[in-house]
Amino acid sequence: DPFNIQFLKNISMNLDRNCTCQIYYGEGNEGIKYYFIENKELFPKVYPNFNTPDTLREIAVFAKCSLQLLKDLNYIPSIVCTNDWFTGLVPAYGKNNSFGDTYKNTVFMHICHNLEAPYEGRLYFNGSETYQNIYNFNPDWLIDPKSRSVINPSRCAILKSDQWATVSRSYKKDLQAFSSLSEILNQKPNPFAFPNGVFIKKRQQQLREKAGGNKMECKKYIQLNYFGYNTPDYSVPIFSFVGRLTQQKGVLMIIDLVEDLIRKTNGKINILVGGTGILNEGYVQTCIQKANYLRGKYPYCFWANPTEFFTDGPKINLGSDFGLMPSQFEPGGIVQHEFFLGGTPVVAYKTGGLKDTVFEFNWQTNTGNGITFENYTHQELQNAILRAIDLFNNKEKYDLCCKNAYKSTIDVYDVSKAWCKEFHRLKNKAFLNQAEVQDLYMSQIPDKYLIINIKQNNLSSSNLNNEPN
Repeated sequence: DPFNIQFLKNISMNLDRNCTCQIYYGEGNEGIKYYFIENKELFPKVYPNFNTPDTLREIAVFAKCSLQLLKDLNYIPSIVCTNDWFTGLVPAYGKNNSFGDTYKNTVFMHICHNLEAPYEGRLYFNGSETYQNIYNFNPDWLIDPKSRSVINPSRCAILKSDQWATVSRSYKKDLQAFSSLSEILNQKPNPFAFPNGVFIKKRQQQLREKAGGNKMECKKYIQLNYFGYNTPDYSVPIFSFVGRLTQQKGVLMIIDLVEDLIRKTNGKINILVGGTGILNEGYVQTCIQKANYLRGKYPYCFWANPTEFFTDGPKINLGSDFGLMPSQFEPGGIVQHEFFLGGTPVVAYKTGGLKDTVFEFNWQTNTGNGITFENYTHQELQNAILRAIDLFNNKEKYDLCCKNAYKSTIDVYDVSKAWCKEFHRLKNKAFLNQAEVQDLYMSQIPDKYLIINIKQNNLSSSNLNNEPN
């Protein structure tokens, strides 16, 4: 246990019944403090199969306990940032005087990481029962008065937060225009959006340690270990999907095209599907059945093992010739950047955050980092893959596309900087990055001065010629 997690205290609260949670504490990398809330009845596992009142009780306790813990620690934050529907009641309790005026100066921001209808956290009920005795605030915050059939934690989060945000500019526009919650989303001025990214330096280290850092060696590894080649054939393009097996990710669309693509390329194609899902779901069962058939019939062209967790991600990112991301919807996306950092272009559907980060390679201008398609059909995806093969077969153009892909990787440094600026804006503050302040300061000092200490925004200078500073 590198975090040295230890029991800290109990916190009790009253809803429709008394609930007691155990609080555990640990400190991790970079001095980040972690607090864990435990209650074996309310939080028995991830995604428990609870009924509506039990789910409401679960998220109500999580929200109240989190805020009570901050108060008990005497740590009242300037900003509370919540994410997705499970945290939906936090801003409501922060603003309904459940804690007096403790959070009167706190700004609440809610991240709509995924606000498609199945991800809003909807709870259905019959009749006039609103279960207000559980959460103890205005039911209209949770239930749209126009439609008294759905309890919606995401509605509550957006209504009671000071601001909302999401993970790409295109997805923000999609939510404002098409979301079932667009009416309340559009009540907030200037919502924030910025793409996801990866830790470039750490990921590069992983590519070196786990994948050797050599693209051709990784391609050789993939063909020998996954497709049964005795010697590599670098003229055969590798298309790879890495991720969860869900309908959102479009995995069956890939699998359904395999035989057609094998025929059209005379077997000169490798298609790898790396990932698993919830094995008892019908969608995943269909993936397993079709994947087993294809792997048995075309072992030199297709590989998938949906029943096992996939662990070769870095080698696939580096050794593939194209990544596959036919996501039906994708608010932000990180996988494309993991491929990009390996110099691997991506074939993607133009949706959400993928529209902001993956662009069709232009043969005239030599711009673009992948191949995209706009209509969500099997034929459109197949046409996109065939265009990718044409690009692959032109070494000069393909190499340019690979270089473009690598350069378009977004670093978490830039992501966090953008979020810091937004957090400061919400508090009417100006954000100054320490490194930028340092550069500005250095540029204003004559050469005869030397900066000898820069620490925690304290800047000091030493005058080498004993002249007045």
